[in-house]
Amino acid sequence: MDRCKHVGRLRLAPDHSILNPQKWHCVDCNTSESIWACLGCAHVACGRYIEEHALQHFQQQHHPLAMEVNELYVFCYLCDDYVLNDNATGDLKLLRSTLSAIQSQRYEVTTRSGRTLRSALLAPPMMLSCHQGPASCS
Repeated sequence: MDRCKHVGRLRLAPDHSILNPQKWHCVDCNTSESIWACLGCAHVACGRYIEEHALQHFQQQHHPLAMEVNELYVFCYLCDDYVLNDNATGDLKLLRSTLSAIQSQRYEVTTRSGRTLRSALLAPPMMLSCHQGPASCS
């Protein structure tokens, strides 16, 4: 797909469960294979080739976007395709950078615009904070 129009509505919570590797398992069947995090809420579930719990979450909650936590693919259930584009603020790129840093156990990522994301990998619960001076990150 060239462009997913649903990505434009994406608003990630700064403390989303996708940022905590301890939560990278399906909340329904507890598998750690093919884990997809809903980008509309904190739900984490398995993909369609395991038990389809992420798909079921979409069918019940109508949250179209999910990211595979290990491979960092983004899928839109409404478009029924993988997402290649990003929103205007670059949230998917920032999220991928942060997850790559978490996976490689680096603790801080700073974007070109100066946004800094930090994870406390060993201190539960994991928090993600965005520092942009006095303005809050949204």
